[in-house]
Amino acid sequence: MTKEAQTLLLQVARDSIASAFHKGTGEPLRVARMDKALTVVGPGAFVTLHEHGRLRGCIGYLVGAGNPLCDLVSLLAKESAFKDWRFPPLEEKELEDCTIEISVLTVPKPIRSLEAFLPGRDGIILTALGRRAVFLPQVATEQGWGRQEMLENLSRKAGLLPDGYLDPGARYETFQAEVFGEQR
Repeated sequence: MTKEAQTLLLQVARDSIASAFHKGTGEPLRVARMDKALTVVGPGAFVTLHEHGRLRGCIGYLVGAGNPLCDLVSLLAKESAFKDWRFPPLEEKELEDCTIEISVLTVPKPIRSLEAFLPGRDGIILTALGRRAVFLPQVATEQGWGRQEMLENLSRKAGLLPDGYLDPGARYETFQAEVFGEQR
């Protein structure tokens, strides 16, 4: 994706959140809808908000669910700001202190062995014992985790014991992401 397309998607995300406070113009989304690269249907995406360097919201879809990428980013930006159950809804005064990061995903693919999973390069999806959890590729690097520590935390995120990823019925999928964000 070009730097210009990345910049436009970041503008779409910020403007979409601002629109909830009656400050957005809708112009970035209108412009993005004219860019073929941003109207592609299919890729999954996540929008992550950080406030003063700390996670403030993160919502995404592993696959695009039939939405053009620019529309998906617009939707996910609002959901990250206002519907991430881990945080209270974003207040207008907080928006200026937030930076936005977007992850555009490849299609998840099953792996047979955890040896195929490379922390920092791959995102991972764990499905085990009726539970499911996902970590984006950048989580391992941001947290300083190796493979085992990431898998133990993924198990916890799924509501399992730390070694839940070792369940014989556990299934894994990996994906990569093009990650870009605002610089402040």
